[in-house]
Amino acid sequence: MKRVLTASAIVALLFSQLLLTGNSANADQVGSLNRFVGFADSNVAFDGGLIQVSTGSASDPCDGGFTNPKCAIATNNLTTTNTLAPCDSKISTPCIEEVFAQNEKSDWVKGVTAGQRTPPWSFYAFPAKPEFELGAANRNNLFTFAGIGDPVNNLFEINPIMIRQIKKGVLQDPLQLSMAIHAVYEGKNEPEPGKFRWDAKTGADVVKEDGRCIDSIAFTTKCWKYGSNPLTNKFKVVLRLPSAPSGWLSGRLLNPDVIFEKLSGSPSQPFRLTIAGSPVPTPTLSKQYFYDVPAEKADWEKVSKVFNLPWSIKMSISPALGPINIDEFTAAVKADSGLDTATTIVDKWLVNMSWAKTYEGQLGNCPNTGFLGYVGSNSLTYGSELPTYDATTGSLVYRVASPHFMPAGQEFTGIYAMVLNREYANCIWKLSGAAISASVEVLSEDGKPKIATASAKFNETTINFLATGFTFSSPTLRVKLVQENVVKPVENVVKPVENPAMTQSESKNENKVATPAIAPKKIKAINCVKGKLTRKISGVNPKCPAGYVKK
Repeated sequence: MKRVLTASAIVALLFSQLLLTGNSANADQVGSLNRFVGFADSNVAFDGGLIQVSTGSASDPCDGGFTNPKCAIATNNLTTTNTLAPCDSKISTPCIEEVFAQNEKSDWVKGVTAGQRTPPWSFYAFPAKPEFELGAANRNNLFTFAGIGDPVNNLFEINPIMIRQIKKGVLQDPLQLSMAIHAVYEGKNEPEPGKFRWDAKTGADVVKEDGRCIDSIAFTTKCWKYGSNPLTNKFKVVLRLPSAPSGWLSGRLLNPDVIFEKLSGSPSQPFRLTIAGSPVPTPTLSKQYFYDVPAEKADWEKVSKVFNLPWSIKMSISPALGPINIDEFTAAVKADSGLDTATTIVDKWLVNMSWAKTYEGQLGNCPNTGFLGYVGSNSLTYGSELPTYDATTGSLVYRVASPHFMPAGQEFTGIYAMVLNREYANCIWKLSGAAISASVEVLSEDGKPKIATASAKFNETTINFLATGFTFSSPTLRVKLVQENVVKPVENVVKPVENPAMTQSESKNENKVATPAIAPKKIKAINCVKGKLTRKISGVNPKCPAGYVKK
């Protein structure tokens, strides 16, 4: 199966040169060298408002936006990264049509816009260009929902980040869209972001300071923080898009629900995508290593071979890591058990989608249009964006790996969800009819079952698989559907004439119905007589009971 990159993965590639170049150090500066390891779903520095120039495999930011000659639309290959804003009356660009939220005490409540948390980065900002279906540079959108949250912390940030290309004046289909929802609030009496960054004495100080606020000082002087967004909250987002993404979506949702709609009579943004679900607690992992801190230098030496970045490279440098770097994570944990504890836990609502044909050729002639499925977990890393099909077991398999412990030391428990279109599922497993059994398994690294709570629910259009309560470090999740044999029971009806001598127990035994394990043959019926008693006996080869004769 092709590896499909999320929006965050593409962003990581676009800026990998910036991450890997680092700062060179002369002999007098060697003591300031550092290394950084961080696994994250997205890089907040690129939340929209950026334009990249693609030249082969290289990409550079366009300072000045479209005013920069190297970013002239007609003569360059451009990549736009932008957070979709609420729709205007014309719906001329991809946008947020509606948002809703609910909790255990409320029905769906429509969201009300509350502006932006931070403005676009002016260095890379650009105006709207409706002729290229591009809204003005935007980084985030704030909403409130009456009755959701508390009176002080009731802001929710909803960010659908679209990545799209314009090749020498020709608009292309979107590449990726990654949509996140977070509860956010402004920290009161907090120092501005990054204020003590250069006074840090250890890598641990740097991680603590970097995680104190969502943004860096480059975007705002306010210290915004992530708030609590429990599983009992549920969000529904309606997007208007130029076309349908490929049928598979992934992310971090509990009880996800997805609807694809092609709208008639809508020349602009004719596709409507509705996604609903609840956020899940998801770990982050960050660690900074200073060369001049002996313990941190030693810790990096434990994992330096995993990332192929020894101290002999005389510059501060970091590997570009995202959620699909499962092998690097598992290798690093084996080298240093300290990485088996999460840095923070964030309540995440996240959906990734692509316009690529992600399963083409993988499952024979099964369809690759319309909504096919969703897969997601709260694991830090996973083996592939979408599940893979294991022909030896006839299962869809999803490999995950995450820190075993939460920051305070408790065991971290996993959540896994998969939704399959029923017609698509029938094609994968060559099923027919309604008699289908489902299995959901969570296997440990040695292939043995792990303790988990698993379920599969069927409705008219989808099958929803769920597994919860399992622990990490690196389990494999496996789902499978099997056609059941439909077996009709063989009738063996006994209809006795009233007989006062027959006990209640004998009457129950005489009227038992047998259900064979194979399909029944043709049924026959005979009448049997014993004195004044008459019985009708049915079966494949009926015989009269002892003392009765066939009439």
